[in-house]
Amino acid sequence: MSKVRWLVCCLLVFSGVWLYGCQDYKNEIEARRLLDQCKKIKVGMQYQDVYKLMGKPINMTEFEKNGRKKVTYYYLSPRLASTFTQCVVDKQSDLVEKVLCGD
Repeated sequence: MSKVRWLVCCLLVFSGVWLYGCQDYKNEIEARRLLDQCKKIKVGMQYQDVYKLMGKPINMTEFEKNGRKKVTYYYLSPRLASTFTQCVVDKQSDLVEKVLCGD
């Protein structure tokens, strides 16, 4: 392999690693911000207030418990968190029933 080809390959690999590291760093900063916001959420809050604090969730799941429909909203969590940052909301009342902040 020629020196130029080897240099181009090294530059491409380095660029990929650098871009991945920058995005990973941005995600970690955002996750820490969301963790701080999550600690402000209280059981009984309206989901609209949670949305104002946390923004758009990265995922959500719907389920039924005791005959009532619920939604779990998941948010970006810090890398070494023991659990996802999430909140469970009753669909009928639109009130928060459970909050887990990814510590």
